[in-house]
Order: sequence, then C-alpha cells, then structure tokens
Amino acid sequence: LRRDTAAAARYLSRAGDSPQATYTRGVCAAIDGDHDTAQRLLTSAQAAGVAEAAAALAELERVSR
Repeated sequence: LRRDTAAAARYLSRAGDSPQATYTRGVCAAIDGDHDTAQRLLTSAQAAGVAEAAAALAELERVSR
C-alpha cells in the first residue's frame, strides 16, 4: 500500500462519479486527514450501495474520537 493520494487524486479526477469512485475519494480524504469530506463521501457511497463504505465510516469514527 503506497498511500500516494496525490496520484490517486489524479486518477480519480478521470474516474467519473460512480459510487465506487466516490468511496475511493472518501478513503483518500480520510488518509489525508480531511475527515469532514471523507464522512460526506463515504456516506454518499454507502447510500449508493457500496458495502465497504460502512466499515470505512466505522473506522473513521473510531480514529476521529
């Protein structure tokens, strides 16, 4: 896992607005420490049916305490 969020952001800028892309943007935001954006994006991804988003939101809540 490289955690190269800058490279991921460049890729995601061309990835469209699919629920999976929204989820991945949320994960990148969380890694970068932008918890507000991460929560918004992950919540949106979860509502769109991305099962992994629930676990990511739980982890975000855990580390935000």
